[in-house]
Amino acid sequence: MAVGSYEFDLVGTSEAETKIVTLTLEVYKNELKGPKLLRPSNNTYNAISPLLFKWEGSSNVSYYELEIASDPAFANVLETVQTLKTSHVVQQLEETTRYYWRVSANSPCQTGVYSEIFVFVMGSVGSFEFGANLEEESIPDAAPEGLRSVLSIPQKIHITDVDVILNIEHPHVGDLQITLTHPDGTEMLLVAADNQDSGNDFTETIFDDAAVFGLTNKEAPYTGRFRPEELLSVFNGKFSDGDWVLAVVDKFKKDEGVLRNWRLSIAGVALTEIKVPPGFTPNGDGINDTWTVQNIQDGSPEMLHAPIVSVEVYDRYGKLVYKSEPYQNDWDGTLSNGSAVAPGTYVYKVFSVNNRFPAKKGWLYIKY
Repeated sequence: MAVGSYEFDLVGTSEAETKIVTLTLEVYKNELKGPKLLRPSNNTYNAISPLLFKWEGSSNVSYYELEIASDPAFANVLETVQTLKTSHVVQQLEETTRYYWRVSANSPCQTGVYSEIFVFVMGSVGSFEFGANLEEESIPDAAPEGLRSVLSIPQKIHITDVDVILNIEHPHVGDLQITLTHPDGTEMLLVAADNQDSGNDFTETIFDDAAVFGLTNKEAPYTGRFRPEELLSVFNGKFSDGDWVLAVVDKFKKDEGVLRNWRLSIAGVALTEIKVPPGFTPNGDGINDTWTVQNIQDGSPEMLHAPIVSVEVYDRYGKLVYKSEPYQNDWDGTLSNGSAVAPGTYVYKVFSVNNRFPAKKGWLYIKY
């Protein structure tokens, strides 16, 4: 009989009556494969909550079981979830903590057929504010294009929350439509123009998804925290770097205004740039004896959140002289045969183990 669901009728009869009950027969093969894990990918670092776990579906499965543990042997399982789906969201995990996860495929004929084990590290969430130095700009009256104020953020932060702080002088704030656009083009509406609010100004108005009241519940100048027209959480999970645009459009005639300033308050995990030194001196004097790449996982607890990298070093003829994965900042110029590498100039390549940043390439000088 082929794998699948089959319905059949069970008929019971007596002299007085006949009863029919419809039953379903589920047929499974006694063959299961462990699911293929998708995300978070293996060796993910700086993950943020809530975290989506996703895997590929397997045939012949009645349910999946997701396990998250603090150790690779799964002796200390912290969370177990049984589901018919191929994904699950965990709302909160501890910051700067290493976790292991796996998924098993199960059927009535066979249980506990596991995937491979993936590891990930949660990032440390901080708070950052940008825009303190923006200059004031005029808001044109009844101009369709309005004002587009640009805030450039160089820092790469994996976003968990965004608030907008706004200061505008305007005699009729009901005229104003205000939107915020992420560097990737995602746009959300902060304030909808309704021509009903005849109050003056936005003064230290903080737009916050978690605020109790919206603007319709209070009066200008709206000092304090207020819910935006649309959710700022549309930016959660994105990265902060690039040009953010605050667009202010005066929809009605007769009133002009000024955007005094605006700021973004961003919560998230800051991704620190990897820095590769141009050289080292492995002469045994205790100073600069190893090639130390900054901001990578090097085995120390304080760098647990940093990326895992692999390195390759080539001589000027293109011959590979050193390779390590994961690299632990421990190369002292010794080759695989135990001899010391010759002094001179070499080419290095530094790779992210899970492609979280582009490969870095440059020159490395070794001197004794």
